[in-house]
Amino acid sequence: MPRQKTKFKILTAGAVISVLSIFMFQSSPEKKNGNYTSLVSEPLILDNQQIEFSHTDDNEDETLIIKTDKKHYAGQSWADIYISITNTTNTPQKSAILFYFLKDKNKDNMVTIEQRKNNEWRYLTFFKDNIKIDSSALSAAIKKRETIPNTFEIRSGTQLDIPANGTTYLLARLEYTPNTGGEFWVEALGDDGAYGLLDPVYGTSASSDTKPGWFGKSGTVWTNRKRITIDHFDVVGSSSFGDFPVLINLVDNDLKHTNNAGKVASASGGDIVFTSSGGTTQLDHEIEGYDPATGELIAWVRVPTLSTTADTVLYIYYGGSATGQGQQNPTGVWDGNFQQVYHLDQDPSVTTDGDCAGSTFEVCDSTSNNRDGDMNGAMTTSDKVQGVVSKSLDFDGSNDYIDTNYGPNLAGNSFTVSMWFKTPTKVAGGFIMFGSTADTGTQDESMSIGFSSASCTVGQLLFSVRDTDSTSNDTLCASRVDDSAWYHVAVVHNPSGNNTMYLNGTIHQSAAVTANSSGSKDFTSYDFFLGGNNGRGTAGDFISAVVDELHFSTGMRSSDWIETEYNNQKSPKTFYSVGGQESFSQSGGPGLKIRGGVQFR
Repeated sequence: MPRQKTKFKILTAGAVISVLSIFMFQSSPEKKNGNYTSLVSEPLILDNQQIEFSHTDDNEDETLIIKTDKKHYAGQSWADIYISITNTTNTPQKSAILFYFLKDKNKDNMVTIEQRKNNEWRYLTFFKDNIKIDSSALSAAIKKRETIPNTFEIRSGTQLDIPANGTTYLLARLEYTPNTGGEFWVEALGDDGAYGLLDPVYGTSASSDTKPGWFGKSGTVWTNRKRITIDHFDVVGSSSFGDFPVLINLVDNDLKHTNNAGKVASASGGDIVFTSSGGTTQLDHEIEGYDPATGELIAWVRVPTLSTTADTVLYIYYGGSATGQGQQNPTGVWDGNFQQVYHLDQDPSVTTDGDCAGSTFEVCDSTSNNRDGDMNGAMTTSDKVQGVVSKSLDFDGSNDYIDTNYGPNLAGNSFTVSMWFKTPTKVAGGFIMFGSTADTGTQDESMSIGFSSASCTVGQLLFSVRDTDSTSNDTLCASRVDDSAWYHVAVVHNPSGNNTMYLNGTIHQSAAVTANSSGSKDFTSYDFFLGGNNGRGTAGDFISAVVDELHFSTGMRSSDWIETEYNNQKSPKTFYSVGGQESFSQSGGPGLKIRGGVQFR
């Protein structure tokens, strides 16, 4: 059947538009924590593809939720953009859909736009250049407009009806100057005040993934795999990172155990393998969590080179041997700079809940240093709570703490500490982490992150450090963060430069290091506490807080590394995209059977 064009009055300067009523796919919106980022558009089922809409952004206060099937569209000179727009209000919205491009990229634009109607694509009338909207009819939506940089201009658009609590699907063809790229904005304005905005990117993005091989080991060939593409626009800076631990967080029916109609052979996820883009070189990974019933996988993968200029391609394999040793290598994920890595996802009341190399500890260090932690106080199973990445530990502020027995040997070197935490409102004091030596004299070495009204204003986050020759500390005080929200904090100590504190990926405070903390700091013979102050061996200054993913490294992590780490951990689903399942053809060698087309988490 030929495609049919829906008729509109043309929108030009001064024109007023009437829009035909059209049928839309329906989905019920679900608001969560004041934000619709978790709202899922119904997958768009085509003859040979299932399109899922994985990319959206912080759309709090928006009621036209725009999603695209990708964040970054790679190609030489064109791309097809799948778009879903969901009206979360209880009233229909006659809507103007506008596309913005950089003013200096005057050849970049949408050239067609189609709408899915009655299981077929139909062209919509498309407006280009000199577009003006009816500011009177759209006045309520215009009042909600977010700022779009003045380097952008409206270059094209269309209009359509979106019913109450309904979703419409669009397919736009983008064409641009060959071998270039940029950013574009999609804006939706409804006549009853609904509004939405989204900014994907496009352009050429090379990778080394050409005719990838197929992974096999010890006579076993893995039966299934999926391609994971890390968007280089989320990797901050101009230089690539080496041995970067990337968080992979998926919920995928194919990753269920075979007993649950999935494709994973081992109930522990032991047959899961990650490789580089060539498809055969195995990468170190650590599974933090796997649910064989739901297909949820939380894993850390050491990526040898994480590029800032080209997308990084990995493969996840599954369907290998169900017996024998698991394929993960946790200590290999964390390079020699990592001194201690605590996921804090273990049950604090169960010895070796996380294995801890078979020892008697409750909290495990994932590095080869094995600085595992002992639970103290009255921590129970209920103190294992949901965190940012997976599970986390809830310290009660009364007597809960973890004693890691031995801390890192910094020996005057620089270091970086990062973690996620949240505290109740108006926290009085206490330390998230504290290390101190038990010298016989009045001087000792110490390092801490927490809250102290003696050093900072109540509610301000404190970072404090001093060396063995000092009686005073170098300190940084952040703004108040005791508001029950999750924060990512990173502190960097440069003995010959600055102490710097980052909050949620950006620099928050920085001050020059003084003689108080420029010398040696060796904690290898002394207790290192999480949740309190070791006070030269005596616990105190307990904190009421939930803590997740505490990572301790020697060396100064760059601001780009810290922001990339934050991007990856805060929103894994927008950090990468996941392709459809590819299956190994036994008769044709590593020929591929691709099921489901392109799929994005």
